[in-house]
Amino acid sequence: MDYLKFLRGDGHYARPEAMIWCENNGIDYIFGLSRTKPLARKVDEVADDIRTRRAIENLPVLRGYTETRHKAKSWDRERRTVARLEATMLGLDIHFVVTSLDAGSAEWIYDSLYCARGQAEI
Repeated sequence: MDYLKFLRGDGHYARPEAMIWCENNGIDYIFGLSRTKPLARKVDEVADDIRTRRAIENLPVLRGYTETRHKAKSWDRERRTVARLEATMLGLDIHFVVTSLDAGSAEWIYDSLYCARGQAEI
């Protein structure tokens, strides 16, 4: 990946204009994405599995990853969306990102690229 052609941003950057601009200019992106009910429903099955396994195994925390295709109302098309799901004794926490990248696992996209923001500062 050419890091000069890669943009990473928090949720407020996940605007259709920003994604379209990146796509039109050959720049890959990964942006945080706000949780919506339609998006959360797409990962319900994985969320139930994570919660159940955490409870059955009596683990303090269980983390999992999945991905789906999603089209928000303001988007012109579907895009790859990755979810990081974390079940604890207090409940379930889900974080979403949207990306133009076709390659890489959901875990790699989230943990190695999206969460690596502090490593990008020189």
